[in-house]
Amino acid sequence: SYNVSSLEKYTNYEIRMRASTSVGNGPYSTPIYQRTLEDRPDDPPGSFRSLSVTSTTASLTWMQPTRPNGIIRRYEIVYSEKDSHLNETVAVTG
Repeated sequence: SYNVSSLEKYTNYEIRMRASTSVGNGPYSTPIYQRTLEDRPDDPPGSFRSLSVTSTTASLTWMQPTRPNGIIRRYEIVYSEKDSHLNETVAVTG
């Protein structure tokens, strides 16, 4: 048996193998198809900015992380008054 390592997160792979002797290589096996498991994103959401502000709201926009490493299920927005240590957190589904 053998452990293939250094694979990318949440990536599809085709894997096949063959045997060899001193005379040469045999035919490849039928390929198997595998996807590596999800992991947390490697980087934060991109292009995060405010589109508009009213007296009581701020409209925000962003792009998904460059390397999401899976299906984004939610984003977490944390806000507080400037210089305050009291945070509010909102979960936004992906």
